[in-house]
Amino acid sequence: MRRVLALSVAVIALFGSSLVGVASASTPKLDAKALSVKGISQPFPPTTTACKSVGNCIIIGNGQVGTHSVIYVINEVGGKETKSSVKTLPSDYVPYQGYSDAGIDSLSCPTQLACLATGYYLTANQSVSLFTLQMTGGTWGAVTAVPAFPNQYPGADITASGNCWTASNCLIAGLYEDGQNFVSYYLTDTAGVLSSVNVLSSTLFANGEGDSELQNISCAKNDPGWCDGAGTYTDSNNVRQLFSVTFNNGVEQAVTEIPSPPDYVPGSIANISVSGLSCWSANNCVAVGLYPNASSALAEWHAVLVQGSWTVAAGQSLPAGYVQPSQPEGFQPPMLACANNGTCLASDWSSPAANLSKQVQFLISYAGGTWHAPAAVTSPTNASLVTFVGGSTECAVFGFSIGKVNQDAFIITEAPNGTVAKATILNAFPPNVDKKSPQADVAVAIAPNGNNFVGYGTYTTNAKSLTSLYEIDVT
Repeated sequence: MRRVLALSVAVIALFGSSLVGVASASTPKLDAKALSVKGISQPFPPTTTACKSVGNCIIIGNGQVGTHSVIYVINEVGGKETKSSVKTLPSDYVPYQGYSDAGIDSLSCPTQLACLATGYYLTANQSVSLFTLQMTGGTWGAVTAVPAFPNQYPGADITASGNCWTASNCLIAGLYEDGQNFVSYYLTDTAGVLSSVNVLSSTLFANGEGDSELQNISCAKNDPGWCDGAGTYTDSNNVRQLFSVTFNNGVEQAVTEIPSPPDYVPGSIANISVSGLSCWSANNCVAVGLYPNASSALAEWHAVLVQGSWTVAAGQSLPAGYVQPSQPEGFQPPMLACANNGTCLASDWSSPAANLSKQVQFLISYAGGTWHAPAAVTSPTNASLVTFVGGSTECAVFGFSIGKVNQDAFIITEAPNGTVAKATILNAFPPNVDKKSPQADVAVAIAPNGNNFVGYGTYTTNAKSLTSLYEIDVT
């Protein structure tokens, strides 16, 4: 089972220096507090969050009670955790591998009292089913199974991403497999009632409807109800290509092609794919992904939707002395986020030509209509970029680095002019942290308003190094 759909949630921008190091000149204020979920033996890191303002957030994830997966939700009002809930999965859920047998795909909250979450769970024979979970009037309902889709193939993957533009109107879109091809779909949720499934079709697709993968969805921050999806399809020449589809208030508008990079070599070492999409207003987005190029490398591409028209996807050039191996191991596909003002930041990776076993993370900014040179994240060492987030004019990326004793969370921020600060180690913890060997990460982050960033993750406590949830505010 593979999970390929991502709801883009992040942003960042980068100018100037080609190196990003440690410790900011103006160290941000940090405030950490523990989060608790009663009745759950092992909470996993939060999957996603939604905030209407600082201190007024919904946090959601999955965890375990005994050997069974459950969904947890945390309501935060006025900076205080007001209540948490543990939701059991539908009756046909069958536990298999703990963490991997259920999860959250998306969360959308048009108001503090109304939310829609989508996710997946395993049933008999490890078949994948979808569910929705809704909050109405501040009260969470039960986890509800989504009926099987037309010709859905048992055991194959299925994904769903939801977006609500009012308290009772939502779009759900994703992909599933019918036994022969991947199929892109969408449906609407009106006051909890699901519409029939609409299969995405286009003359671009080789057989009209089949073999298209809607891999990413992003909904415009500045234009509620407008969303764009991006993915891949097989054309009439049996070549994998890029496409985009727009939605307005749950209604499909158009399917268009994103022109592939000129040096794209189909099928040489991998398929072209979309790994990041972020939209700040209607008809204005950035997309990134991977493709096999003429140098037999798996390289990053990026494209921009400008007033409704996609630019030709361009391959990302690397700094001198760096290469991208043809068969990399353990690399992370590009991530992306855009701020409300259209400044964006993407991640990339490569290896020094003299040491192909070493991987270096890079940040690449898009600002003022121009892509800027990639900057290597040189410190902290062994850095892993985890989640990107965009504010109104500034952006940030959270990550973690592994040392001899500690695992440290960090943040890299950028200023409105695109200048990237050095990394700041997030050494603030709740009082019960394991001080001898603190292990911390940030799994998901958000900018509730302005340029205040809030991260959610896990840390080890001093109670036999158990893992607990925490929130860290960076202002």
